[in-house]
Amino acid sequence: MQRASREGFSGYWLPQATGLDALTTLAVAGSGVDMRLGVAVIPVYTRHPVAMAQQALTVNQALQENLTL
Repeated sequence: MQRASREGFSGYWLPQATGLDALTTLAVAGSGVDMRLGVAVIPVYTRHPVAMAQQALTVNQALQENLTL
């Protein structure tokens, strides 16, 4: 993400197909990046709506309100 930001990209989208949690990955890797970040695919059926909203709000704060869910 740092490289994409330096090269002038306006956004970076990360899908969650398998493996790492996309929201948590964006919170960690997107810190200090000046671009819009978002999740392209996220399995909502495995999460309670309140827990999903809390995680999204937390990640959005960590990214200086640059998250698109």
